[in-house]
Amino acid sequence: ITWKEHTIDATKRLSSVAFATPQSGLVVTEDGTILGTEDGGRTWEELYTSGAYFHLNSVTFAKPRQ
Repeated sequence: ITWKEHTIDATKRLSSVAFATPQSGLVVTEDGTILGTEDGGRTWEELYTSGAYFHLNSVTFAKPRQ
């Protein structure tokens, strides 16, 4: 995997970043918002916002059992 730097207009700090594949990944921001990408991080879509109920601190992918 080759990492490339991308500049984004973000006002929230990232708490955690995880990629299941080189193209598909998730990030969790400091306020619990989850963003997803399907293009290796070139673009991100907001998938969920936790609001005032709780805050997420990390995200990870588990390897499926075979």
